Amino acid sequence: MFSGGITRKMYSEIRKMYSIQLIDKAVKSEARQKEANRIMGITERTLQHWKKKPDKKDLRNLVRVVRFWDFPSILAVGEI
Repeated sequence: MFSGGITRKMYSEIRKMYSIQLIDKAVKSEARQKEANRIMGITERTLQHWKKKPDKKDLRNLVRVVRFWDFPSILAVGEI
């Protein structure tokens, strides 16, 4: 049933980190943050929320993402 409210999009931690990096890179290249946010499909408030100091739950999720993301590179380097 439609509640009449705004539907919230869910983004993976990888998508969040990647979006932050791309927007930061664009802004350093003299692009306007508002335009970069629009292109990425997120609001300025969402970007601020993603950049805020993470809480414990956020850190647990980030550790899972980093472990998954870095696993092949760790094997390639032979650190295991």
